[in-house]
Amino acid sequence: MRVGQQSFVYFLAKNAAYVVSFLAVVYFARLVDPSTLGIYYVVIGLLSWLQLPGNMGISSAIKKRVSEGTDANEHITAGIIVIGTLFVVTAGLLFAFSEYVTAYIGADVTEYLVLLLFAGLSYSIVQAVLEGRQLVHVSGLLFPVKVGGRSLLQISFVIAGFGLVGMLAGFAIGVLAAAVLGATVLTLRLRRPARRHFKNIGSFAKYSWLGSVQSRTFNWIDILLLNVFVSSALVGSYSVAWNVAAFLNTFGVSVSRSIFPEISKLSTDNSIDSTTHLIEDALSYAGLMLIPGFIGGLLIGDRVIRLYGAEYVTGTAVLGILIAACLVNGYQRQLLTTFNALDRPNLAFRVNAVFVASNVVLNVVFITQFGWIGAAYATLLTVSVATCASFMLLSRLVTFSVPVTEIARQWIAAIAMGIVIYVVEPMVSPLEGAIPFGTTVGTIILVAIGASIYFLTLIGISREFRTTVEQNLPVDEP
Repeated sequence: MRVGQQSFVYFLAKNAAYVVSFLAVVYFARLVDPSTLGIYYVVIGLLSWLQLPGNMGISSAIKKRVSEGTDANEHITAGIIVIGTLFVVTAGLLFAFSEYVTAYIGADVTEYLVLLLFAGLSYSIVQAVLEGRQLVHVSGLLFPVKVGGRSLLQISFVIAGFGLVGMLAGFAIGVLAAAVLGATVLTLRLRRPARRHFKNIGSFAKYSWLGSVQSRTFNWIDILLLNVFVSSALVGSYSVAWNVAAFLNTFGVSVSRSIFPEISKLSTDNSIDSTTHLIEDALSYAGLMLIPGFIGGLLIGDRVIRLYGAEYVTGTAVLGILIAACLVNGYQRQLLTTFNALDRPNLAFRVNAVFVASNVVLNVVFITQFGWIGAAYATLLTVSVATCASFMLLSRLVTFSVPVTEIARQWIAAIAMGIVIYVVEPMVSPLEGAIPFGTTVGTIILVAIGASIYFLTLIGISREFRTTVEQNLPVDEP
């Protein structure tokens, strides 16, 4: 299964970068107060939304058209022209309304938002071309450059005393560096597009742009709305919990990115039903990391949050809910990816429309009624509804079955892991006071023990997982 191999490379690359990113966020959290960290995450959340009018699903359309193998260079050029035009318009509006942007954020960072926007859109183009050419593993290897590079730059700038500005500048420079490197690897050959190439890009983007809205709504709408209703300090604690949940969601993202070009090509060359095994494989492994992450988050989530600093421990209250939301979203992501890969973005559009509308409304209602914890519950509820809708629509399009048995085995392995952690933690706790950085070391030990128990148990009880591991090893077994 080449998809599994590419997913694993992508996963390893992302996690190598996330280690550096995790350390960077821990450093920021310990150096700055929760309010400053909250402002930083609001800026990044706003950036995510600003990329929407500057992109409007064009990068997704580039990936789709390139994966089809017809007039790839012309489609790439058409996409770049459209994205560049939209960037100029968005940047102009940002400068025109900079007073209101500053009032919302609480800091004058309009120039940095424009720089961040340019960097993010440039990277999205390069990433779309790589994945459209079925080079998902290369796209994954660029991720450490982007995340790791920006994290190291951010740390350097913060040490130099630049504070929030240094964090934002480091972010932008790191992303730009990854975009430049990716473009070099691709050796892009731009060719003059015809009207039909713009039409092909637009025909897909007119539906797929709402997928970008769905992704941004899931990841950022709660943080942006919380910034209106609660203090920046609570936003900071909530964002730290999201940072942990997002780390666990890495493998599911890698599977969906790897599966897209494979389903797209297979559905173009053969019948739609020939993609069944790929869909079932994607669903089998969507929760591979999130299921044990959910169990672990319930048991030692407070320990993980404490790594950021004692003042962020309040985020433990929403950690389990957010991990559960990411778990459900992991399955929905595979279903939505299938819609787009089968060139049925209109179906993904329907699901995304329901998700976006309900998530915004429920976040406002739940936050006003239940406080900041309501934002987490609103996210979990809306993604659950959207997943059910996605399943029903895809079932009408393709014949496939949910791999219930394999998912159940993952839960069994996760519960076994949880039992071991529950027994071992009281033994680790007394040792923490006797060594430097005891809490950190103890938490790392518990995570390592838990991961080992989970994967060893899963290998033992799942023949399918053993086969997948064997097939995707970088070397052949004797």
